Amino acid sequence: MQNILISPSILAANFLKLGEAIEALNRSSCDWIHVDIMDGHFVPEISFGQQIIRAIKEISKKPLDVHLMVKDPLPKIESFVSAGADRLTFHLEAVHDPRQVIDRIHSFGLPAAISIKPETPVVRLLPYLPEVEMVLVMTV
Repeated sequence: MQNILISPSILAANFLKLGEAIEALNRSSCDWIHVDIMDGHFVPEISFGQQIIRAIKEISKKPLDVHLMVKDPLPKIESFVSAGADRLTFHLEAVHDPRQVIDRIHSFGLPAAISIKPETPVVRLLPYLPEVEMVLVMTV
């Protein structure tokens, strides 16, 4: 049986009080802090970038679960690893070669996670299950 981890998203936090939100999560029993990275292309909204990841990493006592909701995440992996990501999640729908992305994430010694949108058939994940450490199925 796999462990169940709690990873609250900071996307719902008041951005003017982000430090306070991270401190509250530090005091909580959550396992990770989930950070949604949105580029305005793969999804319509824009959220955080590497500078915010660096700032959060400075005060977080929890690992950072960085969810790349971006088009073509492959060239962005190294910069998010350098910024402080402890795990990277990418979307199956955003890449041509999921194995290449998984291998790149693993090359930095990080666990790789793969995500799908609600309308994507779950069976599309099957070939990659042996290679990833986590699956995220988006819900609405």
